[in-house]
Amino acid sequence: MPKISVIVPVYNAERYIKKCIESILSQTYSDIECLLIDDGSKDLSGHICDEYTLKDKRVRVVHQENKGELDARAEGVRISQGEWLYFVDSDDIIMSDTLDSMLSYVEEGVDVVAFESQVEGKFSKVDYAKILLGFQLLPVWGKLYRRCLFNDYVLGIPRFFKVGEDFLTNLRLLSNIKGTVVCKAQHKYIYNRSNPESVQLKHISSYAYERSMILEVGMALTAMPEYSAMEQAHFKWLIAYLGGMIGLRYQIDYRENWIKDIQTKSQKFPLSWKDKMVISAININVCRWVLVVEKSSKRFLRNFLRRFV
Repeated sequence: MPKISVIVPVYNAERYIKKCIESILSQTYSDIECLLIDDGSKDLSGHICDEYTLKDKRVRVVHQENKGELDARAEGVRISQGEWLYFVDSDDIIMSDTLDSMLSYVEEGVDVVAFESQVEGKFSKVDYAKILLGFQLLPVWGKLYRRCLFNDYVLGIPRFFKVGEDFLTNLRLLSNIKGTVVCKAQHKYIYNRSNPESVQLKHISSYAYERSMILEVGMALTAMPEYSAMEQAHFKWLIAYLGGMIGLRYQIDYRENWIKDIQTKSQKFPLSWKDKMVISAININVCRWVLVVEKSSKRFLRNFLRRFV
């Protein structure tokens, strides 16, 4: 059976890192290495990681100056010795049979096994791309990847991206997928939603940031020979993304080329009622306010349910 490298970027996670490491070392599948990449932590995280190297020979620790999660993850990949890779955030834990369960779906021709999925089945590269562009399976956690999928291109995502970098990683990985992706609605990853230091919670987005994300996604997709089969899904993603930005009242420059491209492609692909609203909002102010009201209503309902249900 293959060795699995479990990679954990660590930064100021002293409150959570012990439970995270314990959940990895208690896996029923034992042929693993646990790679803890201490990204310049200012608390006791690095010391805690070092303690585990004395307790279990499967643990390796790298201490580096603070470079960000992307760089820490990339360092873990570079030093990994496993045939398969699995990523865990330092404030999360995994169930004890996680890796055993995922390996049960590994066979010749399978490049990725994705748990925590809303869809089930075995998918081609193109169909998996459509799932990603449908705003599903975006994180790198919850997936078992063949090590050979990661090269300098995949690991070279600009450090500028602090949120959405997992999505970009999965998109760049598409270029190296030769086989299939197995998706399963099995839930083995326990995500910590209460960490106040989470980058997701602290990140303040802007039009410039979202525009950079849009351009980066476009470059990753159009570089692939299979892009024509993904183009409609990419177009739908762009419309949904633009609609969200309008709803959040970003100061959008509607004269930019990426928005002109959306208008051009709206003549090529079928549009839903919501798609037509977003396209109209490019030129009609009242349509923008409809999207703002819709976004505000959804946010209010989501916060209400989170608080009282």
